[in-house]
Amino acid sequence: MVAPPSSNAPAENAAWWKRLTHEQRERHLRQDPAEVGTRDGLPSRVRDRANRTILDAYLRDNPEDTSAMVLHSQVNTPANDRPLLLNYQPPPRVGDTRGLAVVSVGDPDTARQTAVFVPGTRSNISSGPHIARGISRVRRLREEADLLTNDGNTAGVFWLGCKMPDKFLTQAANKSFANAGYPVLRNFLFGLRAARRKGDPGRTTVIGYSYGSIVVARAAATTQGRFPADAIVFEGSTGLGGVKHASELNVDPAEVYVQASNRDRVVGVPSLVHGANPMAEEFGARVLETGSHGHDGYWDDAVSRSGKVNVICGLHSRLEPPGRELTPGKPDRAPKPRLSKETNVGKAVTAIQRAIRGKGTPGEGAPLLPLPSNRAEPSL
Repeated sequence: MVAPPSSNAPAENAAWWKRLTHEQRERHLRQDPAEVGTRDGLPSRVRDRANRTILDAYLRDNPEDTSAMVLHSQVNTPANDRPLLLNYQPPPRVGDTRGLAVVSVGDPDTARQTAVFVPGTRSNISSGPHIARGISRVRRLREEADLLTNDGNTAGVFWLGCKMPDKFLTQAANKSFANAGYPVLRNFLFGLRAARRKGDPGRTTVIGYSYGSIVVARAAATTQGRFPADAIVFEGSTGLGGVKHASELNVDPAEVYVQASNRDRVVGVPSLVHGANPMAEEFGARVLETGSHGHDGYWDDAVSRSGKVNVICGLHSRLEPPGRELTPGKPDRAPKPRLSKETNVGKAVTAIQRAIRGKGTPGEGAPLLPLPSNRAEPSL
């Protein structure tokens, strides 16, 4: 077989695959699907075929893994518009949270607009409810974007391509997960560009939710040259891991957006934990209109979801709430985070605890936990 590039650079991967004959490609898919399925820059439908092979093999060996069964069901429904499994790395054992999955509803190789959703804490390969909910969220974004543009040409990607923290209090303040994940996200986004079937790269929006916002911010800020996305949305963010201004993200600062609900206590976590909050006026992001909901409501609330859909479609004129211009740091329905400069680790942990447990009066917002037993726990 013709060996793939040792660098694993997306552009080199794309060029390697194009040079292969049909017979050579089929041999790679049969003999080493993991090598094909994980390579950024290869066509999405090729990666999907390879990763389905891996998922099917894992389920044959581990039929008791209900989370893998959920993923299998999600990527096979509906039959006439199946999502694409762009990456699948099974856990080392059933119940282990160290596996990876990336699912696209729609084909990003041809889509006019693509949204990449990076989730937060407690999102992992061994949580069937989180997998189902993440895919459902990008499917809904795709449907609403297609209705808005009337072109049926949107792709929504649920990116669980790195290990996220499993626990709020002992791991969510740890930057090591983001430090390991952001190069992987950056490579994936360059891979989307390299795999495009047309010269036009289309429009790509990356959405970082809660802890996922740190992964997105670090990926953008460390890119040499332009970040391979047109817009960034941070939602429910506690900070961006040291990024202090929208201009550091290697995209047009006018295309950096933030959402923070007035009932989301997580956005008020002290800045000592993850640095400057993108809701702060001095950060320079454009504040999207946001509904009044808790930390887990950015995808269920129609107002919050509408803002993201308009960004995905590049419909900037629809982003301005009636009666006033949308300006950085001036939320229409979102709160200004209460960021204290005089804080310490103890206060930071207390703030996270209160955010998770939803302490406060009913007028300040409903508790985030506990949730009904038929729902997944919220992610940070």
